[in-house]
Amino acid sequence: MTHKHCFEALDTTMRDQLRFAIPGSAKKTFGGKIVVLGSNFRQILPVIPKATRPVVVGATINSSYMWTNCKVLMLTKNLRLRTLALEEDRHTVDWFSKWIANIRDRIVGVVNDGSFEIDILARFLLKCGHDPIATIVESTFPSLRYDMLDESQLEGRAILSSTLDVVDQISTCATMKIYQKYTLLNS
Repeated sequence: MTHKHCFEALDTTMRDQLRFAIPGSAKKTFGGKIVVLGSNFRQILPVIPKATRPVVVGATINSSYMWTNCKVLMLTKNLRLRTLALEEDRHTVDWFSKWIANIRDRIVGVVNDGSFEIDILARFLLKCGHDPIATIVESTFPSLRYDMLDESQLEGRAILSSTLDVVDQISTCATMKIYQKYTLLNS
């Protein structure tokens, strides 16, 4: 989200400072020092109030004179998910990670009237009951169904949503189920 001018200012400063200590550094990007930047350039853009799309895109580091000297490294393995105990779980996670990457790279799917359509396998779809929010909560927190929810299970799970209204509904539903469980246990 940083404007390219910030990186260019750092480049100029480092070249200026290092030229006295390291010969030839004034002609090298960042004075010849390695600088590591981490980001997803497809998702995070600089924030420029009331700017047009071309202005925002022009403010990214990809539009800087330094970009030709950058080497882009892609992360290809989700190491956090690779810590799963069962080998079959690891294969499923690897397949799912590749599927998500293929969606990102537009390898999977069909372009239809400018929209990108993706077929989602039935095993990834929730079978919705009478209450869709309750279905999401029960899928994410299956222990709630059997009144065996432990607080530590809440730490490793999340429900992502496109709007805050849905998040509020899901949180309320999960909170009510947890409250009902503890009320029954304590009465």
